[in-house]
Amino acid sequence: MGVNSLRNTIFRSIFLISGTLLVVFSIFVSVLIYKSGIDSAFAIIRQRNFAMRNYMLWYFMPLKNTVEVLSEHSDIKKGTKITTSEKQGILEFYRIVKKIIPNINYVYSGYEDKSLFINDYTPPAGFNPTERPWYIKALESHPYVSDGIPYQEIKDKSWLVSLGKTITDNNGKIIGVLAVDASLQHLAEQIRVSDSSLKTSYSYVINRNNIVILHHENRFLNHNLSEVIFPMPDFKEKEGSFHYSTIDGVSKIAYYHRIDELGWILITVVNKNEILLPIIFKIILMLSVVLSAAVILGIITSNTLIKNVVAPLVELESYLIDSTKKEKEIQYPDNEIGRLARAIQSITDAELYKKNQQLMDMNAQLEVLSITDPLTGLYNRRKILQEIEDEKLRAERYVCNVSILIFDIDHFKNINDMYGHGEGDLILKELGELIRSSIRATDVFARWGGEEFMLLLPETDLTSAVAIAEKLRVAVERHIFSNGKNITISIGVSTFIKGCSVDDFIREADDMLYRAKETGRNKVQYIKKRESS
Repeated sequence: MGVNSLRNTIFRSIFLISGTLLVVFSIFVSVLIYKSGIDSAFAIIRQRNFAMRNYMLWYFMPLKNTVEVLSEHSDIKKGTKITTSEKQGILEFYRIVKKIIPNINYVYSGYEDKSLFINDYTPPAGFNPTERPWYIKALESHPYVSDGIPYQEIKDKSWLVSLGKTITDNNGKIIGVLAVDASLQHLAEQIRVSDSSLKTSYSYVINRNNIVILHHENRFLNHNLSEVIFPMPDFKEKEGSFHYSTIDGVSKIAYYHRIDELGWILITVVNKNEILLPIIFKIILMLSVVLSAAVILGIITSNTLIKNVVAPLVELESYLIDSTKKEKEIQYPDNEIGRLARAIQSITDAELYKKNQQLMDMNAQLEVLSITDPLTGLYNRRKILQEIEDEKLRAERYVCNVSILIFDIDHFKNINDMYGHGEGDLILKELGELIRSSIRATDVFARWGGEEFMLLLPETDLTSAVAIAEKLRVAVERHIFSNGKNITISIGVSTFIKGCSVDDFIREADDMLYRAKETGRNKVQYIKKRESS
């Protein structure tokens, strides 16, 4: 029976230890696998993002440069004050530019008198270029080339992206806008192409105002990005990664790159599920292998321990029982270890054990006395100073609030002089009990010295600390002490500021107490409009 009991204990202990190690190891390896998978995915979309950025620059910089050059052309700057032959020359120039730069869909100029110079296009009746998005955007961007703006062609409703720049006359007055178009459909096809290893990856573009200007799904065009994803990143850095969810509930990981030359931000994304599923599969496979190895190792270890530990213990038990010939009736576990303990108990020095217990009790009492005020039973100055130091370190590490109150009894010297120190001691003790019954379990209350007390308030900002102080002040003012007397207290409040010392922290509360005394007593004083840690 005993051997079987110990054997079962060994089995349970080993498998408990193995299980614990398995959990710790599995968590560690799972974190590594997860991080490796996410990092790999970010590396892929970052590489694709970088390649797409170069493509964008290759595609659009010629368009931007064309707008810059053409907007300064002398004939174009004449506006509508040109001859028919000059207009034909401008249109022929537009045709040549379009032929040289195949990315250009149209080159055109619109003027404030609603006229439009463009090749191979007949605007609909009543067409007013000054009302078109490309014209308005160029005016807003004056004197710079506008960011790419998507818009629908007024006749065939196809989506185009336009770059424009204002045209000024020789006096600097804006007389129109010169713009070039590129097909948004072509760009959408390019940014939609997914990586061979990430089937759900694609890219899209937003402008400086976070407006979606290029996307393979037209329903997102001209929407603010904050309307379709959350949380919204700030894009402060030149490039970086982030996670978000779409309005459709799809979680994604993303990498972005600011293209400052165009005033755009290129974002490349992939569905998080596509990344997580292979990671989860790897983790499950790893756990299966580790679990199998742990079970096999546990069985081997248990058998070894039973053979090398249990058998010798049985022999040792028999020897000890035969040599002592008596046992004390103490309830030990019913196994070999328990019987060995009972045998050893017969030769244990009972008095030494008692003395050790007495010494432990005395040490515990001394420890309590070393941190306790003997009159009030509250913590003493030494204890609360240590607590303040600990809370200061915690506030600095975890960026949380901590406040203290220092208060004393108004005119306490008069009480001692009039009624004697015995009455004064009774008031100190009863005040301590009153305050202790009114504070939170997490607060630390101590006698600071004489008639002064200190209250440490963890996780408490200045506003809350002042409210607590006022509550305590009113409670004391309304309390009738057991000797029939009323007293009031003055309170100074301080909230810890990161970087200040414990001495500065306490000194501020002490200064506020002094101010409360100077301004009439029975008050709460603190430094207003301060920010806590």
